[in-house]
Amino acid sequence: MSTVTIAETPVEITLGPIEVTVAISSTEAAIAIANDGPEITVTTTESTLTIGEVVVATVIGSASVEIVTVAQQGPQGVPGEPVGSTIEYLAGETISALKVVVVIGDETFVADSSNSAHRGRVAGIATTAATIGNTGEVRSFGQMTDASWNWTGPLLFFNSSGTLTETPPASGFSQSVARVESADTIFVDLTQAIERA
Repeated sequence: MSTVTIAETPVEITLGPIEVTVAISSTEAAIAIANDGPEITVTTTESTLTIGEVVVATVIGSASVEIVTVAQQGPQGVPGEPVGSTIEYLAGETISALKVVVVIGDETFVADSSNSAHRGRVAGIATTAATIGNTGEVRSFGQMTDASWNWTGPLLFFNSSGTLTETPPASGFSQSVARVESADTIFVDLTQAIERA
């Protein structure tokens, strides 16, 4: 284990494109890092060790840092799909993107919170538009972003025309279909429908 004492004057050191994995234990104030060659020790008064824009270790109170691995950073990977579940649907009517939809039989329709036949059948939020007899996509779980949104949250419901709203319907049934993550981003997570008086 390599140990150094935190000094009064910070020392800055540039290591190049490497990734350092560390294990922190609470015993004494210390930060140490290693490269492929000889060990490099950093003495600092800062509680966070950063290489480039990556925070490598944060010391809370007093701690010692043991080097676990040192590796070259690989190339940037291909961006992945947003977290979530998207399903294809056959439209039973014309459906606009961003409408809440229900599945009846093998077709999908715009959800209507005033229609008791739609209770328990909500499939998610349409991510694409579709005309009758054609397929589209529905997000049944996970993150969605749209620049036109300006949500304040915390939950989203839908009204009698399948439009997302922050106000639960006063009659028919109410069902939260998403959580607001930011003004233009939601996380689709269907909840149980509640019958209204």
